[in-house]
Amino acid sequence: MKRLLALLLTGALVGTMLLTGCGASETKEPSRETPARTEAPEEETPENSGTEGEVDISALPEMELELGHSGAASEENHMHFFTVRFQEKVEELSGGNIKINIHPASELGGEREMLEAVQLGVLDLCFTSTGPLGNFVPEVYAFDFPFLFKDYDHAKKVFDGEIGEEYAEKIGGNGIQVIVWAENGIRQIFNSVHPVTCAADMQGIKIRTMENKVHMATFEALGADPTPISTAEIYTSLQQGVVDAVEGAITWLIPAKFYETQKYLTMSNHLYAPAILAMNMDQFNGYAPEVQQVLMEAARWARDEQREYLKTADEKQLEFAETQGVEIVRNEEVDRQSFLDATQGVYEELGKDYQDIIDRIRACEN
Repeated sequence: MKRLLALLLTGALVGTMLLTGCGASETKEPSRETPARTEAPEEETPENSGTEGEVDISALPEMELELGHSGAASEENHMHFFTVRFQEKVEELSGGNIKINIHPASELGGEREMLEAVQLGVLDLCFTSTGPLGNFVPEVYAFDFPFLFKDYDHAKKVFDGEIGEEYAEKIGGNGIQVIVWAENGIRQIFNSVHPVTCAADMQGIKIRTMENKVHMATFEALGADPTPISTAEIYTSLQQGVVDAVEGAITWLIPAKFYETQKYLTMSNHLYAPAILAMNMDQFNGYAPEVQQVLMEAARWARDEQREYLKTADEKQLEFAETQGVEIVRNEEVDRQSFLDATQGVYEELGKDYQDIIDRIRACEN
């Protein structure tokens, strides 16, 4: 576990690094030895590099890779679900030569810290929301505008197509390889104050958000008090009353046991969030094509499995939440128009900087 030890020892350094301005030219070389670098053809992208088909297992080196994420260590959590499927498929495709060690529940730090560690070549892989990415690829904020994505099918068209490829390249310009775009879910509101059925009910509620200017502007527009808090600190912040509410996907909120402190869950569908499986670009490019193929095929398979899981997971977890005394405001009980009206100002205030990509995302609905 030398890499894990290195991560812990360099934690103070990583915590002080600012993502802003950390371009690819500033990315440090990985701290581990990798197989001799084989250059990939220039036209290849994260979604199409490598040749599909049976992998030559004899060409694969033996290696162990560390993978961190912020979700609960439960396969009911969509992040852990993805990483476990990825782990299983990598070992299957590699004949056991490549092993993935998963570190869930922010064991290796919050999402920003893990992404910085990947950028520095200290951590092999992280599965993260796009929340931290906006700090150094501002265009990513376009994905966070309220009520922009209609549903999962709409998001799939966006991220499996030209937009997904284009933004993977933008992220890659900062030394981070997007191995695959996956799901971070459609976000809901969980609070301890009262049922939320319309925008006015959010007035004065202190809500934990990601460190994301669009998310914060959205809740300010609703009259709430948004407070960025690291994923690792959310539960205690809710427990101690630092914040009154948290928002996120059902398959993240319930496995994290937030129902122990929060009793009112609103199916607001206010935001869709993608996720990425990220690796240091120099490290990824340093692997032989066979290794790259295993990682990318396994990631795409895990993404597809995750999408199937999410089709039915929400309802099952809502039923469980009800057994724990949670009062649920379902979609048909929400005054959606009040939320749309209240958040229109977010588009007017911030949308002008992202109008082109917002229009392209909306066009993918059709």
